[in-house]
Amino acid sequence: MKTLAKAVTASVLVLILQGSAPYLLGTSAVQAQSPPDATVSDAAMGKMNTYVEFLNQTLRASESLQRYDSWVDMKKGPTGKERIIYGMYSLYDVRELAGKALASAQEEPKLPELDAAMTAYVETYQQLAPVIERANKYYERQDYKSDKMADGKAFHKDIAALSPVYEERRKTVDAALRTEKVKLDRASLLALEKAEGKKSRWHVRNVMFRAEAVMDV
Repeated sequence: MKTLAKAVTASVLVLILQGSAPYLLGTSAVQAQSPPDATVSDAAMGKMNTYVEFLNQTLRASESLQRYDSWVDMKKGPTGKERIIYGMYSLYDVRELAGKALASAQEEPKLPELDAAMTAYVETYQQLAPVIERANKYYERQDYKSDKMADGKAFHKDIAALSPVYEERRKTVDAALRTEKVKLDRASLLALEKAEGKKSRWHVRNVMFRAEAVMDV
């Protein structure tokens, strides 16, 4: 459930980032007075949204692992004697999104910790996903009835080895996203202050950022 909560946070992040866009770049005053900052913020926001989209779509792997964990003793693996064999869930095709995420990690602006975390996460996902897909089909076909769970036990070795790495790297990406989101918020607030001063829009934006920070605690 912790993984699910993290992923939901990622879903919220993309909405927050998109909602912040007009305040970062939406006024000619801000763009005219600080175009370099605006351009960097816009590019960083685009990169982060690419990352969040990949996180959202790969949440299915977390859900599949949770389903698997609900009926399998992760220390022993499946035996074929379980009261109910739920299997796993199929995954979404994220090959294009994975390519975009990896490409974004090489692009400007560089966000070293986040870029490295996302690259590691994508690589781990690409190792885990094929195993989940094969295992899902195996359980859907109920092949464990004919091979006495032989392949199920083989799949479990890979799942047990890769899933903790996957979970940890997903958490690392989530934490790095939060950090960069705070930086973007501060940059947008500073740009707005330079353009208009601490007027009503600045105060509204400041209150919203503070509220988001409290929600993330």
